[in-house]
Amino acid sequence: MIFITYGTERFRFQRLTNKLKNIVNDKSFGNELFIIQMGASYECITSNISKVKIMDYCSFSEYSDYIDQADITVTHGGVGSILSVLYKNKVPIVVPRLKKYGEQIDDHQLQISGEFFSRKYIICLSDIDELSNYIINYKSETSGLAKYKPAFNDISYYLNNKYLN
Repeated sequence: MIFITYGTERFRFQRLTNKLKNIVNDKSFGNELFIIQMGASYECITSNISKVKIMDYCSFSEYSDYIDQADITVTHGGVGSILSVLYKNKVPIVVPRLKKYGEQIDDHQLQISGEFFSRKYIICLSDIDELSNYIINYKSETSGLAKYKPAFNDISYYLNNKYLN
């Protein structure tokens, strides 16, 4: 199962929606189940309801369960979403929302994702057209990445001091 989360932003994430329209209908994914939490971007992206479950929002408990069950989690670049996956010892594929597309008010998701990426904790996509390839090659793409270990002096502390204070 592949879990995709857009987060709870009020901004639409049309780049990801358009890409997912292609991916969920791509025959190379076989009968892979896609669970997609779309937030404000909610729309029907396929008629194949046996392969895709789409929702606008879900409870934190459901969200956590989806990450547990997922073989792959694709997320926007929000720090809470990234950490939710990392805390479960999984590597997310991160697609940061970008200001230039009206997906966010600034590029803080790109900056945050860049910090996690520089420490080899996540896959961060600068080109959304590569999403299919990263899903298909997920195991080989994540094999050399570091395991996230929360610590006082680690990235959480850095981000908290740099962006939240």
